[in-house]
Amino acid sequence: AGVATDTTVAVSSSTVPAATTTAPVSSSTVAVTVPVTNVATTTTVAAAVQFSAQLIDGRLILAGTVSSDLERLALVQRAAGAVDPANVANQLTVDGQAPPVPADSFTSFLDLLVLMPRNLVTAQLAWNGDEVVVGGSYADDVARATFGDAAAQVGVAAALTERATATAPQAAALEAELNALVAAEPILFDKGSTNISAFSVATVQKVAGMAKRYAGVAIEVQGHTDSEGDPGRNLTLSEQRAGSVRDALVALGVPTADLTAKGFGMTQLITDSNGNEIPDKSRRVVFGVAVI
Repeated sequence: AGVATDTTVAVSSSTVPAATTTAPVSSSTVAVTVPVTNVATTTTVAAAVQFSAQLIDGRLILAGTVSSDLERLALVQRAAGAVDPANVANQLTVDGQAPPVPADSFTSFLDLLVLMPRNLVTAQLAWNGDEVVVGGSYADDVARATFGDAAAQVGVAAALTERATATAPQAAALEAELNALVAAEPILFDKGSTNISAFSVATVQKVAGMAKRYAGVAIEVQGHTDSEGDPGRNLTLSEQRAGSVRDALVALGVPTADLTAKGFGMTQLITDSNGNEIPDKSRRVVFGVAVI
């Protein structure tokens, strides 16, 4: 297993979010750290950031200063096209005294912004007043090549590093984090269907962002039903719904090799202290995570 280290992207701005929070941090210099693995040194991309887009756990955080409402609107709309609008945190401010971004550079920023959620694990894309800079981590070579080639085509050097390899405690913590998320935001399906509900798109995107965090893990998507109906049909339905979530995660950039899906039907019901089933809680998709 590789040894987890960090890649630090040093930025300067009046309002830039730290990598572990969506709240703005006022400072002249902010260090943004993203996980990396199998490297003995750190990679630093220094820039005086005017505005940025950070990718953290499937969410895009826009921060900094833009010169106009049109620039801000374009950034927010493009981010909301890359992820569900619920997963966009808009912390941009408008300052009419700030210089506008040249059209070619702004287009390059927007194009790379769209590619970040699918192809990177964590990232920061920034405009420093002179050029677009980007650094982050990736889950596999296909994603690295896709994003790196796209960046090269618009003249941006992408500082990309491989994601960390999980330790057993990290895998256990990831499992707990995933299950806490879906306990608070259950993955819902259309009635009697294996189609993931539109209400759960944002949740699945966050699951994907978290599931990509580490190499060296096996993530099992586990489907469960309540006790209503035929046990055999419930087992099939739970398998199919777990498979739908697995397929959605793959589509969002989680490596196929990291994922399996299993249905449990009505064999692991959730009950209250009196032993009575709680059907809404029994119908669920949860996750098991182990190191490999």
